Amino acid sequence: MKIRQNILRTVLAAALCTFAQTAASDELSVATFVPPQHHTNTLMFQWFGEEIEKRSGGTLTMKLYPAGQLGAGPVQQYKRAIEGVGDITFGVAAYTPAIFPKTMLAILPGTSNTGEESTRQIWESFDDHFADEFSEVKVLAVGTVAGSLLVGTRDVSTLEGLQGAKLVPFAAMTTPLVEAMGAVPVQLPVTEMYTGLSSGTIDVTTASYNNLTHL
Repeated sequence: MKIRQNILRTVLAAALCTFAQTAASDELSVATFVPPQHHTNTLMFQWFGEEIEKRSGGTLTMKLYPAGQLGAGPVQQYKRAIEGVGDITFGVAAYTPAIFPKTMLAILPGTSNTGEESTRQIWESFDDHFADEFSEVKVLAVGTVAGSLLVGTRDVSTLEGLQGAKLVPFAAMTTPLVEAMGAVPVQLPVTEMYTGLSSGTIDVTTASYNNLTHL
């Protein structure tokens, strides 16, 4: 059966999943960079795979390749969809902000109060304002994280505590905010944040609770 590769993108600041080219198969390959136990795999993609098989009457199935099995790291996920490395890829648009400059507007301070509100705003304006940034793929889903926290090995509950702290920004475009608070921005993918905190490479990271507990 002919299937169109698509892109599933979650704006975490933007996280995304993608597909683009045409493949002939009755099994869809799904590439994610998060580990097998991450909720994206155990909940979202498990449900998605069950729905595909049920709605196709068993003629179409899905195979998940977690933890970067089809390519390590989140940065190249969009490219992997376009090149056909995976029929579906899941990634974070914030890791490639130059490709998705308009999508990145969703993460600016003051644009929304909750992850749900931000996600609905993106849904409502996607076709008119964001779709052209994904012209090479078909978007399956898009959304923002439920919420982010500052998690660190030192007290950063005050501006004084932030002074000189090595902090991973929510996204590269928020680096000026980090610098304005007196912290030192350090870019690090979500899969390396926990290790970074443990080893002292960073003092603080900006991440959602579910990412920290599933990575």
